[in-house]
Amino acid sequence: TPEPLVGGITSIASILGFGPVLATAPTGRIFHLRDGDWELLAEEGLGIDAYAIAPFRNGFVVGGAPGAFRQYAGDAFCERLSVGAPTKVIFPLGADRLVLAGDRSFDGRPIATIVSPGSR
Repeated sequence: TPEPLVGGITSIASILGFGPVLATAPTGRIFHLRDGDWELLAEEGLGIDAYAIAPFRNGFVVGGAPGAFRQYAGDAFCERLSVGAPTKVIFPLGADRLVLAGDRSFDGRPIATIVSPGSR
């Protein structure tokens, strides 16, 4: 079990060429399995509850509350973005776009957003 896990594991995914990756709450820290041990991938992670992880380009994307979204591009995290509502599901849509879906938006409407993160 990775340390320190404060609130528990909220999402896990297998990333091609990278291996298993998991996200935690409430800090949004991201861990990956390396040589049989869970290692903290980067101190900054998502910085808030992380609910979804999906493979994307040469790394992965992670989304959570309150609409925070971040891409890990091979060796580092890109700038944190916000999509306006908690992201619970991330679905790749082709090579360059993602569907982010989750709870209702702040005005009560169901939300599904298509994003096209920049490349590094």
